[in-house]
Parts: sequence; structure tokens; C-alpha cells
Amino acid sequence: MRPFPVCSSQRRPANSSPGAQLPGSLPTELARVEHLRHLDLSGNGLNGNLPAALLLNATELHVLLIASNDLSGALPDASYARVLQELNLSDNALAGWLPTTLLRAPGLAVLGLANNYL
Repeated sequence: MRPFPVCSSQRRPANSSPGAQLPGSLPTELARVEHLRHLDLSGNGLNGNLPAALLLNATELHVLLIASNDLSGALPDASYARVLQELNLSDNALAGWLPTTLLRAPGLAVLGLANNYL
């Protein structure tokens, strides 16, 4: 299985690879990409947990779309996701409780969590 491709540039406003059949888990390095505002990795074969660093460190992230994958585990704290406007994690295997910090995210207008174990 080929490794998950991580952008070599530290400055990238958007990354979109829906349905690209990307393997493995989400690398925490994604959270270090500067000025990342839009990330769409829906419809891939991604598994494992949603890295907490993605919501904690990607402070400019407005749109995060990772629906229709095989993500599991609990949702991370979203205290620093102040500019997040859209989050779609539907059709995964996420379980546990919905963090109140996610519900209190000031800019969050769209939240998709259907077909999980929350």
C-alpha cells in the first residue's frame, strides 16, 4: 500500500482529493500546512482516528470534509476551531460523545455526522 501523500509545501490554501482512494490514516502533518482553509478527503479509504492536531493547529481551516471513509474513534476537542464553518464526517465509524467545544464553535454553520456511532 502506498503512503498517504502529504503536501511538500507548507503553504497551501486548499487540498481536494475526494474519491482518490488514498490509503491509510490521516497524517498529523496536515495540521502543519500553513494557511490551509479547505480540505476535502471524502470518499477515500482513510482509517484510524481523526487527528486532534487537525482541529487544534489548523487555525485557518474553514471547511473540513472527510465523509465516506473508515475513520473510527472519538471526535477530538475543537476548542481552537474558531473559523471552522463546515465539518462533514458523515458515513464513518466515529463513536463516543459529541464534544461540547464542537457545538460551541462560533462559525460552524454546517455539521454532518450522520451514519456514525455518536
